[in-house]
Amino acid sequence: MDYKQLSALSEGKTRVILFGLHPKISQLIRYVLDYHEKEYDYVSSGEAILNGKDFFILETDDANAPQHFPPTIIFIGSQSQTENYSDMLVSITQGGILVYPDFVMPLEHAVYQSLNYFRKMGYKAPDAQISDSSSVLNTDFGKVKIALSDKEILKDIDGAKYFCQQLGIMEDEFYDAVSVWE
Repeated sequence: MDYKQLSALSEGKTRVILFGLHPKISQLIRYVLDYHEKEYDYVSSGEAILNGKDFFILETDDANAPQHFPPTIIFIGSQSQTENYSDMLVSITQGGILVYPDFVMPLEHAVYQSLNYFRKMGYKAPDAQISDSSSVLNTDFGKVKIALSDKEILKDIDGAKYFCQQLGIMEDEFYDAVSVWE
Protein backbone atom coordinates (compact mmCIF):
# COMPACT_ATOMS: atom_id res chain seq x y z
CA MET A 1 0.00 0.00 0.00
CA ASP A 2 1.49 3.36 -0.96
CA TYR A 3 1.25 6.64 0.97
CA LYS A 4 -1.43 8.02 -1.33
CA GLN A 5 -3.66 5.04 -0.51
CA LEU A 6 -2.84 5.31 3.20
CA SER A 7 -3.73 9.00 3.18
CA ALA A 8 -7.07 8.28 1.53
CA LEU A 9 -7.88 5.46 3.97
CA SER A 10 -6.94 7.58 6.99
CA GLU A 11 -8.77 10.76 5.97
CA GLY A 12 -10.64 12.22 8.95
CA LYS A 13 -8.92 9.85 11.39
CA THR A 14 -6.18 10.26 13.98
CA ARG A 15 -2.99 9.24 12.17
CA VAL A 16 -0.51 7.36 14.30
CA ILE A 17 2.99 6.15 13.42
CA LEU A 18 5.01 3.49 15.23
CA PHE A 19 8.61 3.97 14.08
CA GLY A 20 11.74 2.00 14.89
CA LEU A 21 10.18 -0.43 17.35
CA HIS A 22 11.26 -3.98 18.02
CA PRO A 23 8.51 -6.35 16.80
CA LYS A 24 7.91 -7.54 20.39
CA ILE A 25 7.00 -3.99 21.49
CA SER A 26 4.65 -3.62 18.52
CA GLN A 27 3.04 -6.95 19.44
CA LEU A 28 2.72 -5.83 23.06
CA ILE A 29 1.04 -2.57 22.04
CA ARG A 30 -1.46 -4.39 19.85
CA TYR A 31 -2.11 -6.91 22.63
CA VAL A 32 -2.82 -4.11 25.13
CA LEU A 33 -5.17 -2.37 22.68
CA ASP A 34 -6.99 -5.62 21.93
CA TYR A 35 -7.11 -6.63 25.61
CA HIS A 36 -8.96 -3.41 26.39
CA GLU A 37 -11.09 -3.68 23.24
CA LYS A 38 -9.78 -0.48 21.67
CA GLU A 39 -10.68 -0.38 18.01
CA TYR A 40 -8.14 0.79 15.46
CA ASP A 41 -7.00 0.37 11.88
CA TYR A 42 -3.49 -1.02 11.52
CA VAL A 43 -1.08 -1.22 8.59
CA SER A 44 2.47 -2.58 8.48
CA SER A 45 4.62 -3.94 5.68
CA GLY A 46 3.07 -7.38 6.06
CA GLU A 47 -0.41 -6.77 7.43
CA ALA A 48 -3.45 -4.54 7.07
CA ILE A 49 -6.45 -4.49 9.41
CA LEU A 50 -8.96 -1.95 8.15
CA ASN A 51 -12.12 -1.60 10.21
CA GLY A 52 -12.94 2.05 9.58
CA LYS A 53 -12.00 3.05 13.14
CA ASP A 54 -10.86 6.45 14.46
CA PHE A 55 -7.20 5.56 15.07
CA PHE A 56 -5.17 4.67 11.98
CA ILE A 57 -1.85 3.12 13.04
CA LEU A 58 1.01 2.77 10.56
CA GLU A 59 3.97 0.70 11.73
CA THR A 60 7.06 1.43 9.67
CA ASP A 61 10.84 1.70 9.59
CA ASP A 62 10.69 4.23 6.74
CA ALA A 63 12.04 7.52 8.11
CA ASN A 64 10.29 9.37 5.28
CA ALA A 65 6.84 8.07 6.27
CA PRO A 66 5.89 11.14 8.37
CA GLN A 67 6.51 13.44 5.41
CA HIS A 68 3.95 11.51 3.34
CA PHE A 69 1.63 10.51 6.19
CA PRO A 70 1.73 13.39 8.73
CA PRO A 71 0.97 11.87 12.13
CA THR A 72 -0.95 13.32 15.04
CA ILE A 73 0.81 10.82 17.32
CA ILE A 74 4.21 9.26 16.68
CA PHE A 75 6.07 6.77 18.86
CA ILE A 76 9.75 6.59 17.95
CA GLY A 77 11.47 3.60 19.54
CA SER A 78 14.99 3.32 20.91
CA GLN A 79 16.00 1.03 18.05
CA SER A 80 15.21 3.63 15.40
CA GLN A 81 18.01 4.21 12.93
CA THR A 82 17.87 7.44 10.98
CA GLU A 83 19.67 10.68 10.35
CA ASN A 84 16.35 12.38 9.57
CA TYR A 85 14.83 12.95 13.01
CA SER A 86 14.40 16.66 12.27
CA ASP A 87 12.54 15.90 9.03
CA MET A 88 10.28 13.50 10.92
CA LEU A 89 9.47 15.97 13.69
CA VAL A 90 8.51 18.80 11.35
CA SER A 91 5.79 16.53 9.91
CA ILE A 92 3.93 16.03 13.21
CA THR A 93 0.62 17.88 13.04
CA GLN A 94 0.43 21.05 15.13
CA GLY A 95 -0.51 20.12 18.69
CA GLY A 96 0.32 16.46 18.06
CA ILE A 97 2.22 14.13 20.36
CA LEU A 98 5.71 12.64 20.20
CA VAL A 99 6.59 9.68 22.43
CA TYR A 100 10.34 9.13 22.31
CA PRO A 101 13.33 7.73 24.24
CA ASP A 102 15.09 10.72 25.75
CA PHE A 103 18.26 8.63 26.16
CA VAL A 104 18.84 8.49 22.37
CA MET A 105 20.95 11.63 22.10
CA PRO A 106 20.56 12.45 18.37
CA LEU A 107 16.79 12.24 18.80
CA GLU A 108 16.79 14.21 22.05
CA HIS A 109 18.81 16.94 20.33
CA ALA A 110 16.42 17.04 17.34
CA VAL A 111 13.40 17.27 19.66
CA TYR A 112 14.72 20.34 21.43
CA GLN A 113 15.84 21.97 18.19
CA SER A 114 12.44 21.47 16.57
CA LEU A 115 10.38 24.60 15.99
CA ASN A 116 7.22 22.57 15.40
CA TYR A 117 4.55 22.76 18.12
CA PHE A 118 3.76 19.33 19.62
CA ARG A 119 3.69 17.64 23.02
CA LYS A 120 6.97 15.95 23.90
CA MET A 121 6.72 12.79 26.00
CA GLY A 122 10.23 11.54 26.67
CA TYR A 123 10.74 8.28 28.51
CA LYS A 124 13.61 6.39 30.10
CA ALA A 125 14.44 2.71 30.35
CA PRO A 126 12.42 1.17 33.20
CA ASP A 127 13.64 0.06 36.60
CA ALA A 128 13.45 -3.73 36.24
CA GLN A 129 14.92 -7.00 37.44
CA ILE A 130 15.61 -9.25 34.47
CA SER A 131 15.75 -13.05 34.58
CA ASP A 132 16.09 -15.70 31.86
CA SER A 133 12.48 -15.69 30.66
CA SER A 134 10.82 -12.65 32.23
CA SER A 135 11.32 -9.37 34.03
CA VAL A 136 9.79 -7.62 36.99
CA LEU A 137 9.04 -3.93 36.48
CA ASN A 138 9.09 -1.61 39.48
CA THR A 139 6.08 0.66 38.95
CA ASP A 140 4.00 3.11 40.96
CA PHE A 141 1.51 0.23 41.28
CA GLY A 142 4.09 -2.16 42.69
CA LYS A 143 6.00 -4.92 40.97
CA VAL A 144 4.65 -6.13 37.61
CA LYS A 145 5.93 -9.32 35.99
CA ILE A 146 6.25 -9.22 32.20
CA ALA A 147 7.16 -11.93 29.68
CA LEU A 148 10.17 -10.05 28.28
CA SER A 149 13.76 -10.62 29.31
CA ASP A 150 15.71 -8.74 26.65
CA LYS A 151 17.14 -5.54 28.11
CA GLU A 152 17.17 -3.80 24.70
CA ILE A 153 13.48 -4.51 24.13
CA LEU A 154 12.56 -3.49 27.69
CA LYS A 155 14.01 -0.03 27.04
CA ASP A 156 10.80 0.87 25.18
CA ILE A 157 8.24 -0.47 27.66
CA ASP A 158 7.57 2.95 29.24
CA GLY A 159 7.23 4.42 25.76
CA ALA A 160 4.61 1.77 24.98
CA LYS A 161 2.79 2.75 28.18
CA TYR A 162 2.80 6.46 27.26
CA PHE A 163 1.71 5.63 23.73
CA CYS A 164 -1.22 3.51 24.93
CA GLN A 165 -2.26 6.32 27.26
CA GLN A 166 -2.71 8.54 24.20
CA LEU A 167 -5.22 6.00 22.89
CA GLY A 168 -7.22 6.05 26.13
CA ILE A 169 -5.60 3.29 28.18
CA MET A 170 -4.71 4.32 31.72
CA GLU A 171 -1.46 3.25 33.37
CA ASP A 172 -3.09 0.63 35.61
CA GLU A 173 -4.96 -0.80 32.61
CA PHE A 174 -1.68 -1.00 30.69
CA TYR A 175 -0.04 -3.01 33.49
CA ASP A 176 -3.12 -5.25 33.81
CA ALA A 177 -2.70 -6.28 30.18
CA VAL A 178 1.11 -6.47 30.28
CA SER A 179 1.06 -8.79 33.28
CA VAL A 180 -0.88 -11.48 31.36
CA TRP A 181 0.78 -11.02 27.95
CA GLU A 182 2.86 -13.96 26.73
